[in-house]
Amino acid sequence: MSAVLFVIGIIALVVNIIIGIMTRSFLGFVIFLAGGFVLSMLFFGLAVVIDKQDEILAKLQSQNERLRKPLEKTICARCEKEHDINCSSCPHCALKPG
Repeated sequence: MSAVLFVIGIIALVVNIIIGIMTRSFLGFVIFLAGGFVLSMLFFGLAVVIDKQDEILAKLQSQNERLRKPLEKTICARCEKEHDINCSSCPHCALKPG
C-alpha cells in the first residue's frame, strides 16, 4: 500500500510540473509546481505513516503474546512472598536467588 502511495505522489508531482509548463507563464509554473510538491509530500507522508503503523501493530501483537503467557512464580526463601521467577532479586526483600 505504501508503494502505491509513493507512486501516486510521484505521478502527482510530474503531472503538476507538466501542467505548469503548459500554462506558458512563470507564475503558473510556480503555482502548479508548489501544488504538486504539496500533494506529493502528503502522499509520501501517508506512506510513511502506514509503514510505521504496521511496525507498531507488530510490536503490540508480540507484547500481547508475551502478556498472555502465564507468569511462573516462585517463593522467596527469606520473606516467603511470591514473585515472578524472571526477577533478578526478590522485589520485597531484595534477596538474590542462588
